Amino acid sequence: MATLFVGSMRLAGIPIHVRPYFESKSDSLQELSPTWLSARVREWDGRPLRDFAQHVVELLLHRANRLSLRKARFDASLGTVKIPTRIFFRDDLVFKVSNEGGGNVSLRWAPLVHILSGIDLTIRDENEHWQITDRGAEALGG
Repeated sequence: MATLFVGSMRLAGIPIHVRPYFESKSDSLQELSPTWLSARVREWDGRPLRDFAQHVVELLLHRANRLSLRKARFDASLGTVKIPTRIFFRDDLVFKVSNEGGGNVSLRWAPLVHILSGIDLTIRDENEHWQITDRGAEALGG
């Protein structure tokens, strides 16, 4: 919890031109973003840390469930629905179905462009759209 708290407090001290690397305008409204967490810390001030930690764990579990449901697919040949999840809920209990895989971790587009922006290959414009920098175009051979 301390790491989450420090991360949320640190955002206020980051220069404006660097802040988009940590959180975009649209990210700030999402659960568990630094801005969201900072607001929750103020909201929960004076209440037990244990209760707040439980609240955050519940959010993480429900978020994992939402994401897996979003990826659910119907297999018409078998007449079944496949929900890619490693946990499931029953009677207010959470059960782990399998361990996290030990293979390579895939990298999605959003984290990739954030990483590329850190080495000046991409940049986010005033409309929150990613653009390739001159250095990025040069690296692509153009």
